Formats: sequence, structure tokens, C-alpha cells
Amino acid sequence: MSIIQEKNDTILVIGSSNYDIVLKTKKIPEAGETVMSSGLVTGFGGKGANQAMTIFRIGGDVRLFTCLGDDVFGTLYLDNLKKSGLNLDFIKVIKNSSTGIAVVNVDSSGRNNIVVFPGANALLKPQLIIENPEEIFKFPVIITQLEIPVSTVRTIARQKSEKNIFILNPSPVDLLEDYGDILEKVDILLPNEIELSHLSGKKTGSLDEVKMAAGTVLKSGVKNIVITMGDKGVMV
Repeated sequence: MSIIQEKNDTILVIGSSNYDIVLKTKKIPEAGETVMSSGLVTGFGGKGANQAMTIFRIGGDVRLFTCLGDDVFGTLYLDNLKKSGLNLDFIKVIKNSSTGIAVVNVDSSGRNNIVVFPGANALLKPQLIIENPEEIFKFPVIITQLEIPVSTVRTIARQKSEKNIFILNPSPVDLLEDYGDILEKVDILLPNEIELSHLSGKKTGSLDEVKMAAGTVLKSGVKNIVITMGDKGVMV
């Protein structure tokens, strides 16, 4: 379907899809330690897919641009998307590739650690954006994250126009990466306190420190920041 036929309030989420494997344990294992799991939960995650499904479930008109592998996890994921009713026009199944996998260890107190294998998410490369600009930048709202190649996010930032609202969830932050040229094009940035600290180089242990760190990031050109702060709510 051509984007020209889309409603003018349609949102495009460009991002990751991961098949989640969650293991429940009494404690998080240390290096070299083996622990038994008391429960196994599987599900469909990835920051991009999570954003798209949330928008869809609250009634938003949304499209998900994501890459899946042609393995068993990709088949399960695609079947789940079909059952959900989400539009599949921008789902790319990449031959001879693995779907992204996230393995999550959760202990009895709710603490967790996560290992992510990007799989096909790493194949959502700039060329996929460059090849079809008219199919992407006619969407008035474009949302992405950093679980896809930063070069792709950079391409989106460079090619977006004033007609696009560009929303970035900067997760995960690579401390060795310079995001300056991306941030200056961001209309709404959605970091948590840790990500804000990484992007600003400032501490975010108190509300005053969060405000100062946000001010530093705003100077980079970001127009608006919405900081998620767990049980303390959000700061806009």
C-alpha cells in the first residue's frame, strides 16, 4: 500500500523485534555460576515492536517497520503479529537470518539482567530507508530507538523534514558513540535517567541534577525531552 493512501495521523515505528526468553531464578548468577530456574516465560518484545503494539492497543493508527529472520522464532513472531491485527505492510523477513533474541534473567526481588542478540534487527540498514524515502517520510510521526543500527537512525534524522515529528527512545546508549548530529534533529527525546546521564555526561541522582542534565541535552538541539523516572513518574 502506498503511503499516499495513508491517513495523515498514521505513526511509523522503525525498530526492533525480539523473541523474549525470560528465566525466573532466586538470584542473578555470577560469572561462572550455574543456577536453576523456577520458571520460563516466552514472549514477543523488542523496543520497536513494543512501541508499535502499545500505540495499536490504545487505538492509534500505526505501522511497524521491522526485520525478522526466517527461522522458527521469526515464524512465531510473524504469526503473533498477524493474530494481533497489526498492519504488516512494512514487516521485512530476511532470508537466511536469525530473529533477534533477548534472554532475561529475573530474580526473586525483581532485579534482572538481559542479553540481546540483535539478529535481523542489525540488518535494518540505512539502504532500506534510502531506497524508499517517499514510503517513509510521508508519515507525520516517526518513532525509533537504538536497538537497530545507529547508522539507520542517523539516516532517518538526516532525511526527516519539518513535516515529520521525529521521536527517539535513546536505548541502549553506546558510550563510545557521538549522537550529536542525531539529537539536533530530534523533536521528542524519551530517555530514562541513566540514558540521560550518558547523553549529557551529567549525574542524574536528584531532580535538580536531572533538570541540569536535561538542559545540557536541550542545548544539542533536541526540542523536547520526556524523562521516564520509574516510580517517580516522568519529567517533561
